Amino acid sequence: KAFFFRSLFGNLCLTVFLAILPEVHVMSEDYLLNAILGGMMEGCGLGLVLLGKASTGGVDLLATLLAKRFPNQSSSQLVLYLDSVIVLLGILLFGLNRGLYALVAVYCVSKASARVVAGPQKTFVIYIISDEAEQIAAQVMKQLHRGITGIPAVGLYRQKERTMLLCAAGKKQLIEVKEIIAKWDANAFVMVMDARETLGEGFQSLGNYT
Repeated sequence: KAFFFRSLFGNLCLTVFLAILPEVHVMSEDYLLNAILGGMMEGCGLGLVLLGKASTGGVDLLATLLAKRFPNQSSSQLVLYLDSVIVLLGILLFGLNRGLYALVAVYCVSKASARVVAGPQKTFVIYIISDEAEQIAAQVMKQLHRGITGIPAVGLYRQKERTMLLCAAGKKQLIEVKEIIAKWDANAFVMVMDARETLGEGFQSLGNYT
């Protein structure tokens, strides 16, 4: 019921504002620039709608429903897939040139909406393999007040047992983690990966999804 009424409210707002807002031509004659800017603007708006657990009644409604059936896919990704199918079919009517520009716009919509839903916090996942794992972990927890997990691992080349460290950190803390690692073990093996979304203690609360 809550989703239905939020979606109804969002749909009404979209209709009303499309009717009352004046038409302003801010785009250029460049199709690529229009696709990028228009896609980013639409993606930000769509991200706010998805963040509010609602829908505008368009493709995002179908994407939200499908996300329940395919939990490994985000609503933003499903919007990308569905819009891409629509655009590919539209190529038959509008031509290949405009269709390809539309695909660029759809991609920008997906990326912008995903960024809005995930929030501005950029998080990295750091894997550390080092003979000084205990000292590195202790310093990370002491200096950064950031939790770190030890995972038993075996190096198959030398058949040597080690503890692999797993840590999640923001952009600023990533630099500090690297400095700690370099101080204790300049020969450590480190892997840094982007985390699409980080939930739990120290990051976004899971309570936002209940």
